[in-house]
Amino acid sequence: MKKTLYEILEVARDASTEAIRQSYQNAVDRQGAGAGSTREDAENRLKFIKQAYAVLSDPAQRARYDVSLSRPPPAAEAGYGDPLSHSDPRWRHWLIGGTIAIVVLVVGTTVISYARWKPAPKAPAASVPRAPTIVVVLPEKEEPTERPVAPVPAVTAPAQADQPAQVAVAPQSTVIPVATALSAEALFERHSKSVAVVLGFKSGKQVIQGSGVVIQPQRVITNCHVVRDADTVRLWQAARTYDAGIEFGDTDPTRDLCQLFVPGLEAPAVPLGDSKKLKVGRRVFALGAPLGLDLTLSEGIVSGMRSHQDAAYIQVTAPISPGSSGGALFDDAGELVGLTTFGARIGQNVNFAIPVEWIKELPNRPRTQILTKSEGNPR
Repeated sequence: MKKTLYEILEVARDASTEAIRQSYQNAVDRQGAGAGSTREDAENRLKFIKQAYAVLSDPAQRARYDVSLSRPPPAAEAGYGDPLSHSDPRWRHWLIGGTIAIVVLVVGTTVISYARWKPAPKAPAASVPRAPTIVVVLPEKEEPTERPVAPVPAVTAPAQADQPAQVAVAPQSTVIPVATALSAEALFERHSKSVAVVLGFKSGKQVIQGSGVVIQPQRVITNCHVVRDADTVRLWQAARTYDAGIEFGDTDPTRDLCQLFVPGLEAPAVPLGDSKKLKVGRRVFALGAPLGLDLTLSEGIVSGMRSHQDAAYIQVTAPISPGSSGGALFDDAGELVGLTTFGARIGQNVNFAIPVEWIKELPNRPRTQILTKSEGNPR
């Protein structure tokens, strides 16, 4: 049996308003003390106490509540808080009857609609004129040896309109290779041994970090701003550290290219591509050491070509970060097309690489001799 509001506040039915207020305050204080109950139980009891006080402290609500106590529900005694305890129980019968009526109506409508439905007659099949059959004459056997590709086959016209045309194909022994775009996995597997971390030290303390790409035996290309302020340069590749020296750099600061000599480095050189063949939308990959995380591969597309001098900066969506300077930018054929150099801090994936043509031209351009020589630099 549920408690009445008077029992919840522990007061008599004829208690005064002041007695009800005092009992409410005592009940709230007891709940605040905890009394060894769980937090959830305490919150529930406090909620009932507040509800009881809200009704009994208001004379109008208390009067209505006292009347309801003298009129118990017909089925079972109902306590305060059950919104359906004083309602007519026949509402359940109306709900069940209405649900049954709706189901009957839906089923009846479906049956009547299906009985009246007739499938539409099928349209007659259209008469399609028969196209001439192309007969391809294949070679009996294909030799694996390389030989010149046969001339373009001639098409023999049919003698009559209702006879099939024939195409005579001369035997050929080779298939012309088609360039296949590399997957990200294949490209990383092919070139991960050719990209390194470049570390710059000054007075024995590391002051800068970037990336580098092997372009010749024991030769690594990077951005000059990675090594310009260092008095010692080292290379970290394949879990080994190498002493490196600055051979030379381009006198044009906008090209930002320096070549390092790394004695003992056995990493393979990457193939140099052609950035002038790049088109907007071409898939590219950046491989370097952003934030010092070596051999980090990111993928994107060429989003623009920004003309500068006789070439163009390559704008890409491939993500790069500080530390990516001097890293490799490969096209989907696996060729080096640029060197990741800088990005826009206020943009999203607005990054740039210098073109590979500047790397090819570096040995024949004016070289700067003011760069600090590091250990391992050939004298």
